[in-house]
Amino acid sequence: MALDECTVQAVSDGLIAKSLMMEAAGDSRVVKLKHRFCNT
Repeated sequence: MALDECTVQAVSDGLIAKSLMMEAAGDSRVVKLKHRFCNT
């Protein structure tokens, strides 16, 4: 499977909007994301 950056960003934004994924806090140059299952 090959996905371009725009597709990945669009899917990530959609999951964040549905509260299924969130940005993980950290001291990094790269944005890290984590899944949110069962509101944990």
